[in-house]
Amino acid sequence: MSAPTDPIHNHFAAPGTAPLLRAGLQLLIATALAGFALLSRSWFLVAVCAGCEAVFLLVCRPRLRDVARKFWIFGPQFVLIVGLYILRLGPSPGVISEGARVALQIWLAFLPGIVLYHSLSWAQARRLAHLLLPQQTAFALCTAVTFVPMLLRECREIYRVQLLRGARLRPKDMLSPAGWRDLAHSLLFPTVVQCLKTAHELALAARLRGFPGPARKRIWPYD
Repeated sequence: MSAPTDPIHNHFAAPGTAPLLRAGLQLLIATALAGFALLSRSWFLVAVCAGCEAVFLLVCRPRLRDVARKFWIFGPQFVLIVGLYILRLGPSPGVISEGARVALQIWLAFLPGIVLYHSLSWAQARRLAHLLLPQQTAFALCTAVTFVPMLLRECREIYRVQLLRGARLRPKDMLSPAGWRDLAHSLLFPTVVQCLKTAHELALAARLRGFPGPARKRIWPYD
């Protein structure tokens, strides 16, 4: 007998769910590390925080490729913060060092959440949310959070297909009006349509599980 299929299960279900206690402990550690990063006011404490987060990364064992994709955010953030420090206080080694430390602090504050996002399955995340929030609120929150990465994957697929069809979507094509026209017609409009279609499928799957409905009714898949 074939396994049941629906949009929520296809996009969010993950095999090998770890015990809830382990997932909850990871959430507490990630929260503590993020707070420690924000409170670190010296390079020594920042280095200690970075070491602790490296250990946390090894323990959680997410896919390093997925985590590494988020590292590009650190470059523009670093340049922006250091530049603002220089504009405000003037160029000097101490100012640059202080700006770099603050930029690194912000990145270290976000890193535990990124690691946690890529190490927990949707089933683990929604069970943790259910401990803190009402059942229906937890379901809606988890679905909303995971909807954005799903939409980004759909957008990348549309982008690749439209490039194969000859659409002018490369960065150099944005220098001409024709490139912006192809961007709107070949990428933005299909992405909006796909977004509405996926949202409708998720809403239909949720209604079939009784969402919204009586508080006693189960709405999580395969409970």
